[in-house]
Order: sequence, then C-alpha cells, then structure tokens
Amino acid sequence: MNQEYPINPAIPVDPEVKSWGEFKASEQPLSQAFELQPAAVKLMDRAGYH
Repeated sequence: MNQEYPINPAIPVDPEVKSWGEFKASEQPLSQAFELQPAAVKLMDRAGYH
C-alpha cells in the first residue's frame, strides 16, 4: 500500500491509514501550494531535510 486515502470508495482503506481518522480535505487552494513550493524547498534544504 502507498499509505494514502483511496479516491475510489470501492477500494478498502489500509488499516494504518484508517487509524488516522476520516479524510479532511484542505481548504487551501492547490495553486497557492505551487506558489509556495520554491520557498518550502529552500527551507528544507537549509534544514538539511532530504
């Protein structure tokens, strides 16, 4: 399993994922995430996160 919530309701949810509770969609527009990605990558690089 890829440890993600399945988009298809006919697919069973992995038990570990199910233990996280119901899926809660973000209200943040996806376009904003793309705008912030370069700054996020710089921050991760500075922190040594790979």
